Amino acid sequence: MTAPAQAAFVSPVTVGLVAPGGIASDPTPINETASVDPALGLHAGDAGNQISSFWMLPNESITFSGNAILLHLVAGADDGNGVFTTGYLGAGGNNARYEFKGLQVAGQTITGYSMAAPVGISSGAELALISTSQLNFRLDSLVFDTTKARDVNGYYYAEIRVDLLTQPTTQPPDNNVPEPAGWALVAAALAALRLVPRRRAA
Repeated sequence: MTAPAQAAFVSPVTVGLVAPGGIASDPTPINETASVDPALGLHAGDAGNQISSFWMLPNESITFSGNAILLHLVAGADDGNGVFTTGYLGAGGNNARYEFKGLQVAGQTITGYSMAAPVGISSGAELALISTSQLNFRLDSLVFDTTKARDVNGYYYAEIRVDLLTQPTTQPPDNNVPEPAGWALVAAALAALRLVPRRRAA
């Protein structure tokens, strides 16, 4: 049985922003990464990487709490018909997404995830567990809920919480395999066994 782990993530976590189709106003592909200390998270305006210093809109953030990933996203594009999206675009079947790589919880193996009902999203919240250490969050499918109030900067926004499910890491059985230093003793014992019949036959 799996359950959310109580321990925090082992740092660092690599956060990737991938948008093969660029953004609504510029089709240039985006592929950026940032090494993030889970204790600090990633906030719009943080220096040191292009994700937070350039691409994140005001008040956007990615933070970590225990085994949870918390995203505060804002709408970056309007299709002109009242549909607000992040503005990030996929291309050729390759989705725009945040990638979370190097996810580790001490003594635990990540087996899945659960997501509480997102606040501020009307549709399109999609996740994919790529491996026991990588989770992808899709960005080009999100549609913001325009019935909710905008934030102080005038953006529609969403609050999303993803809890990773884990189980204790199983250690492989010992199987009584000798340590490297023990191999010499085993070899000596086997040599002695081979010598005994020879002495008896002499």
